Amino acid sequence: MGCGQPTQTAIKTTGEEGAVMLTEAEIDDIFKKFDENGDGYIACEELQSQMTEQGFDVPAHVLKAMIAMADDNADNKIQKSEFRPFIKIILFTPTFEEILFKIADKNNDGMIDQKEFMKLKNKLNWEVENPAEKMTKEEFMAFVTKNMKQ
Repeated sequence: MGCGQPTQTAIKTTGEEGAVMLTEAEIDDIFKKFDENGDGYIACEELQSQMTEQGFDVPAHVLKAMIAMADDNADNKIQKSEFRPFIKIILFTPTFEEILFKIADKNNDGMIDQKEFMKLKNKLNWEVENPAEKMTKEEFMAFVTKNMKQ
């Protein structure tokens, strides 16, 4: 990408309202809004500030989990390359449980298998028992709802 020149690349996100196209420039603008201090990263405080500004009252443990799920290099903040896939998921996903499901379901089979669960469990530092088998979306969401409150 050139300096200040928008790219023609578009990212398709699908939600309840149908497909929406976001250009790389639009995603960059969203990232800049979240990156309040302009350091190239989104810290937990910045995420909380933006979520509050958008009218969402997100508990601290949920914000930390959102950062952990997007944070591929384990620096406890979101850089632009980590933000791109993350924003495509959160933009049109109504609940935190569904966001976690979409992030965890790496092979997009609509189930969370043991490998996917272990990766999620490690990222979130969950001290919970592993499920006996694959979980459906509904089972996973109920599990998350129960265990995120701990």
